[in-house]
Amino acid sequence: MRDKALSYLVDFEGRRSFRKPQVVNRISGKVNGMLTATSGNPREVADVVLRVVETPAGQRKLRYRVSPANLGVDEINDVCEHAQARLFEAFGITADTAFVRSSTAATN
Repeated sequence: MRDKALSYLVDFEGRRSFRKPQVVNRISGKVNGMLTATSGNPREVADVVLRVVETPAGQRKLRYRVSPANLGVDEINDVCEHAQARLFEAFGITADTAFVRSSTAATN
């Protein structure tokens, strides 16, 4: 099913050369190998959790990378943060979604 979905997606983009199952399997194998080789270890997870906890409330990011390898994840997170901010602004909910201290949050 996954190979069929990828083939359709690639067809939709006009890249018909990727339709061959062996190419699809080779791509997924390479991606899986890279993700496995760069996966975070428990110490890296603990370090990021500590960094999040030590970040002052209201300044924490929504997404953090846990891996020594930056495969573009930081850039993707920055784009997502920017797009989310624009969306909240367009809907007029920026102030409604801003961080509120817990003592104030209980009264709102």
